[in-house]
Amino acid sequence: MQQNKRTSKITNFFNSTQKKIKTESNDVVDDGQQQSQSDSQRLISTEIKKKSGHLYDIANFVVKHTLQSSEIFNCLKLTWIPDPKYDFPIHAEGKHSRKFQYKYLEIFPWLAYSEINKGAYCKWCVVFAFSGGGSGNQSLKNLVREPMTKYKNAMADLNEHSKTNYHMISSQRAKDFLKNYENGDQTALFSTLPVTSATPERTFSTLKRIKTYLRSTISQERLNGLALTNINKEVNVTMEEIAQDFIKISAKRMQLQDWSK
Repeated sequence: MQQNKRTSKITNFFNSTQKKIKTESNDVVDDGQQQSQSDSQRLISTEIKKKSGHLYDIANFVVKHTLQSSEIFNCLKLTWIPDPKYDFPIHAEGKHSRKFQYKYLEIFPWLAYSEINKGAYCKWCVVFAFSGGGSGNQSLKNLVREPMTKYKNAMADLNEHSKTNYHMISSQRAKDFLKNYENGDQTALFSTLPVTSATPERTFSTLKRIKTYLRSTISQERLNGLALTNINKEVNVTMEEIAQDFIKISAKRMQLQDWSK
């Protein structure tokens, strides 16, 4: 009996048991199943997990790297929308307390609310607008890079945003993108994607610096010459005439001594 008990205990000790993992929803998942999770699930940032945000919260698309076409589609079509009875957080504005109104989402189709950042964004501009706010091509902030959290003049501010040049351009790009994406036209699709990768940006930045350098180093005389050349570019002049004029201008006068005397 004792031997049987010992055998039983040893067998139980060496039995292969799969490790169980308890999820937040109280479902038990095998360790092997946990390992086979999709790459997209693994790539969800720790910050988003901590904030318990929705997968398609507009804040998840406000990133510095280039979005893939599928991510752009998700931002434009699948952005999280709060329930009409959603209790929006209150923001203190001086002596007053205000909060986002659900009706804003019904009036402006491009507007999206972020539960993560507690504010509103323009989903068209988040994807397709990167500069052009105000004078000097300033970086875009409110409703684009940063959430709108001031609601004192919300309707006026949202109407003003919808009339900006960069918003109207983003609007057209969004419409073209969705049309081409749904029709599977990849060539036309690439033409609507924003240029945000580091290589093109560095290239344009370098060209701009070279242009500025050349402009600052070229003398006024040289600029005048280029201007005259451009003005008189249609004048019919042969190369022989130019050579003769150059010889006359550059001719050197030398006094030669007569050694025959």
